[in-house]
Amino acid sequence: MTKPANTARAQGTNTGASAALAGYDYQLDVSIFAALRILFVTKSASRITIEPANADDIEVELEEDDPGHVEAMAQLGVATRIIMQVKLRRGDPWSVDAFERLLKHGKRRTPAKDHLVDPDVRYLLVTNADVSGVARNLLVGDFEEQPGHDDFPESLREILPDAPDGRIAIYAGLTPKLLEYEIEHILTTILRVPKDRQGTCLATLREEAKARMRGTSPGVWAYNDLLGTIRGHGGFLASVAELDAFVEPTNFPDMIRQIEKKNAVVIAGSSGTGKTLAARALCDQARKRNGALDIVVVNPNSDPSSIRQIIQTGPKLFYLEDPWGQNSLRIGSETWTEQLPRMLRDAHPDNQFVVTSRSDMLSGAHALEGLAPWSIELEADHYLNGQLAEIYDKRMDILPPHLQSKALSFRPDVLRVLEKPLELDLFFANILSGRCEGENDGQWLHRLVGVAHRDAVEGAVDRYLTHSDTTGQSAIIWGVLATRGSFDRMTLVALMRSLRIAAPGLAINLDKLIDTMIAARHLRQPTTSVAFAHPSVRAGFEKHLKENWFRHESAFATLLIALTSLPQPYAEWGMETAARLIDEGRRLVAGIEGGTFTFEVPAAAQTRIDGWLEAALIDPGADFPKLLQLASDVGSATSNPSELARWLLTSVQRGAAFFIEQWKAPAFSDAWYERISQDPRSFPIAERFVRGQLSDERGSYGAGFPVALDRIATGLEDAYVYAARRLVGMGHEPNIEAVVTGALRDLPAFEAVFEEVLDDLARDNAKLAEDAERWRVIDDGECDYGFEEYWTSGIDDDGYASGIIADLYIKAVRAAGNWKALAEHNRVSEFGYYWARAIQNTDAATPPSPEELRAMFAAAQAGGNEDEAWDALYQHWHPDFREKLKQALCNGILAQNGRCAAMACAISVDRTLLAEAFDGSPTSARIAFLCDLISAHSRYSPIRQTGWRRLIKTLDPLYRKIGWALLHGTSSAAPLSAQAVEILQQAAETVPPHILSKVLPLLIKAGGAPTEPIRRWLRETADKDLAEAAASAAVAIEDEEAIAMALQHPRANARVVALEFLAGQANAPFSADLLRLSADPGRRVRQALVRALVAKPHLEHLPVLLCLTGDTWSDADPSYNEPDSFPIAREAVKALATYAPLSDQISDQLIQLATSTPDRALGQECLCVAASHGSPAIREKIDAMVRDRDRGWLRLDALDALGVADTIEPELLAPFTAERIMKLGAALATSAVVLVCHHASLETAIALCERMAHSNADRSLAVLGAYILHDRDPGAAQAILDLFAEGHPVRRLFAVEEALLPASVLDGLGDIKRQRRVHRWLRDRIAKA
Repeated sequence: MTKPANTARAQGTNTGASAALAGYDYQLDVSIFAALRILFVTKSASRITIEPANADDIEVELEEDDPGHVEAMAQLGVATRIIMQVKLRRGDPWSVDAFERLLKHGKRRTPAKDHLVDPDVRYLLVTNADVSGVARNLLVGDFEEQPGHDDFPESLREILPDAPDGRIAIYAGLTPKLLEYEIEHILTTILRVPKDRQGTCLATLREEAKARMRGTSPGVWAYNDLLGTIRGHGGFLASVAELDAFVEPTNFPDMIRQIEKKNAVVIAGSSGTGKTLAARALCDQARKRNGALDIVVVNPNSDPSSIRQIIQTGPKLFYLEDPWGQNSLRIGSETWTEQLPRMLRDAHPDNQFVVTSRSDMLSGAHALEGLAPWSIELEADHYLNGQLAEIYDKRMDILPPHLQSKALSFRPDVLRVLEKPLELDLFFANILSGRCEGENDGQWLHRLVGVAHRDAVEGAVDRYLTHSDTTGQSAIIWGVLATRGSFDRMTLVALMRSLRIAAPGLAINLDKLIDTMIAARHLRQPTTSVAFAHPSVRAGFEKHLKENWFRHESAFATLLIALTSLPQPYAEWGMETAARLIDEGRRLVAGIEGGTFTFEVPAAAQTRIDGWLEAALIDPGADFPKLLQLASDVGSATSNPSELARWLLTSVQRGAAFFIEQWKAPAFSDAWYERISQDPRSFPIAERFVRGQLSDERGSYGAGFPVALDRIATGLEDAYVYAARRLVGMGHEPNIEAVVTGALRDLPAFEAVFEEVLDDLARDNAKLAEDAERWRVIDDGECDYGFEEYWTSGIDDDGYASGIIADLYIKAVRAAGNWKALAEHNRVSEFGYYWARAIQNTDAATPPSPEELRAMFAAAQAGGNEDEAWDALYQHWHPDFREKLKQALCNGILAQNGRCAAMACAISVDRTLLAEAFDGSPTSARIAFLCDLISAHSRYSPIRQTGWRRLIKTLDPLYRKIGWALLHGTSSAAPLSAQAVEILQQAAETVPPHILSKVLPLLIKAGGAPTEPIRRWLRETADKDLAEAAASAAVAIEDEEAIAMALQHPRANARVVALEFLAGQANAPFSADLLRLSADPGRRVRQALVRALVAKPHLEHLPVLLCLTGDTWSDADPSYNEPDSFPIAREAVKALATYAPLSDQISDQLIQLATSTPDRALGQECLCVAASHGSPAIREKIDAMVRDRDRGWLRLDALDALGVADTIEPELLAPFTAERIMKLGAALATSAVVLVCHHASLETAIALCERMAHSNADRSLAVLGAYILHDRDPGAAQAILDLFAEGHPVRRLFAVEEALLPASVLDGLGDIKRQRRVHRWLRDRIAKA
């Protein structure tokens, strides 16, 4: 390549213009190096700015303290700006005095020191010379590295603004020769510029840099500008698959709809299916739709609190990649399992989410079910419709020109064997390296395909590291990535600086090893973060480390020292990474030779980690749950806080956040408890655990936890009360009892919590009333199945925590002997239910007093919970309440559950009460009395066991028979007497609807026709089941007026009963009243109407059926993220076949519906009906859809519709020759074979099948053709199968005695994708794998 300009003159004694020009050329090449590294390697900026110089200055000699003609600036991330000045120095090393003069110099531009007034600005001097004295404290080895804050030269502090520490650095020793090497490395390894074009590429880069320096073009050098120059010289950014090469998988529109509809999408799937690129494309499209949208890339090592902290700061889309881990579950990932579904439920257009994860990680984290409503699977199957070929073509287009022709020649073979975007990515990464010496094209292709297969990655990585890593750097890379999942390039710079101090050999060229592994696609760096490209890469690292453990053991120790020595702002990251590395290292070593090795932690590192954990655990701003777990896992036995962490977390299985069993205090000696309790840090740690973590723990610590914790820390009542307040309004939480038990030690303080509990319970009760209409809509089928499933299958535990807290509080107050405080409470009616429950659960040995029972009863009755009060009295009966109970039974209780509970109480405590109450009731009320007693009989086991039959036997014989009849219903064998019927008829005039449901069926069975009671029943009932029963009664007696009422009833079930009866009785055409039900809001009504229209076709029904083809009620299950499915519309479309031949207008309507509906099955039905029953012109339109490459899956559905049509015009068949079919993709090829074998002449179809049987790639298509031909000519079909080898199982396809062919029957019969499609057609003849 072209060498950097000759700067030798500047190294000696030459002065004047030649030295100035040498310095200028040096500045030029440093600017190029900085641009290449910052924009393409670390990717920490999207542009750099080069300040132009005065052209006249180039001709004059540079002064020693002149900063040079070129000043470069780059914006690193959000907050940091770096100013770089470049100096080719002659003579002695830089002293601190010379550097000070440079900072103050400012003849032609602002002095460097003045830039530092801005605290977000950093200054960097890049020079060829060395540095001496205290100035060496400022040395760095990269553009973005920061020096340490310690030992900052005092003389510089005096001339600089406040806090210059860490913001001034010198990148020294970058000699022209080293500069040449660095530029060549980037052009070769990262940008893949061919060797023979690197010289002209560098010359062009110099001209572009000069243009900016001279002010003849903008000083901004942007990413795309620089990349355009690289591509113009045959280069290619090898570190990342570009977004402009992205191809939408077939379900990408589903992802877009998901984020537009639900404001969140979780892209799940196996590794290598393009989840990351699809997510980045979604983010890119979202930003294009809303320019104000901020895309926030969430650090996968963070927890949900990182999102909550910024969620209200403007419109944002949060992109979260692999929150549970890329290769194995992260420590602490259970917080995402718990909290991410809540965040996604609360998503809205200003707070959207795009999440990616491997399916096995979701499963291992127990997150599949919770995230199902937002999840979309992305698998290899979503690239079978030509998408993989399109990805190949796009990637091929951005290859260097000399490789494009080879890639084109390899294309058919590659697409036949590779199935996933990752595999294509690996193929293109390796083709860039060129062929090995002596390889021909076939050998090269074989090697490229081999290394592209995911299964080969592990071995390839192991071999790569064996060849490239001679110092143990693979341990450094694995150590950081295994513990953090990814690392930022700026963090890597800081770590390398720390490694240079601990072990220089590990630091030298570590970044270059990472760069080459990124270029080889073993690592990936889509932005500034580096990660494993695939789980197999991590496995390859681990294989290499295990096989060479002795060589890498010291590297791990050095890494721990370096991580625990990082300066700010990386100190926290370093300490946490070191702590996690201990845990990961132990897992790694456990797999070496049966666990005979141990992962040794240097004492200095362990001491620093212990110190960091101990300080962080009592730091109010630290992430306490994460740190507590780290302390438990890796803190030493000499660290008291770590010992306490282990005590708190004993019995917890942290990987999935579930308790192995309920928590119990570990067995420690009294001396241990003494040591821990005396440590002043134990109280704040225990206090933080109780206050902030106990209520969030997934395992149950139990009511005994506060007593156990007393041995370590006492006086935690305030923390318990605070935690209890946090629980108010929550659902089912396992540690409510542990928290509240501790909080109830301070009853006066807890009263405020109890008030909040009552407020929450009141809100829940109000919400129940508000939700009544929603439940009616669900019950009547007026919403999609998805809405119904969401509300009916979800865990409805609103108010659960508040209810438990109320229970425990009332129990505690009563235990303190202060029940009168409950009675005197100004909101006593709001907790009468819980008071009654507390008394029900009171031990019989300590019964409540009659005074408390009276107070409780009044409170429960006032709050509408009289049934609970009677149940409490049943448990603790007192004779003082006998008269009250008798009056309640005689006079009636408004609420049915209250009546049942009173009867249950009576039959349990005094059986004569029920008989007295029954005898004392008026005749009209006795039937209702018996019906309520039946309800009580079915609800309460004591009655079922003892009292019911005894009571019936004590009744008057007439009422005894009525009672048995009401109990057994219409199944009773004994007929009712006339007197009994008369009593029931009298009761039917006044009893409420729920009693009518028991009385009227008996009257109808007895031969009566109680028209008025049935009509009253229909008028008065709003219950769906009672309304349906009333409509059925109307139909049973065929009362036209009542049936008409049922047809107009507010409840859908009643309307269905009436519709089915009237449609069954009527002749076609139906009345307008029935046909108008096509617009009924209840889907069951519309379904019943479709069934009726199918059963009795008539031309006057045709407009109604056409209307119903647009019905959009969906039965899709959102739990599996199914696309919309419109069964009513599908049934209506099927019914149209009865009206064949269809007009072109109707057929066109069906085609339009097929192209617009999201229900693919509906679209398929539309096309099939139109093709089978439409005109030739319609079939020609459907054929045009087959030929339209932009139609996607519609092409296949249109072709399938032609295949199953009753007839096909010859001109539509003509294009489907064997040659054309063999060139089609798998899906279209299989359907084309079906079309030809179904409709072409036998001679043509047989010839096609024979041709397929002799084509290696298409042999499975011959089997499909024979399968289709069998109905037309069994002999010809078998003859085709006989073309296969003797004994091949496919020859038994039509054998009657053969149950199912083996799952492997198609193996080896050509292209695997064709095999899969054929298998779908033959699934009724082939066993499942």
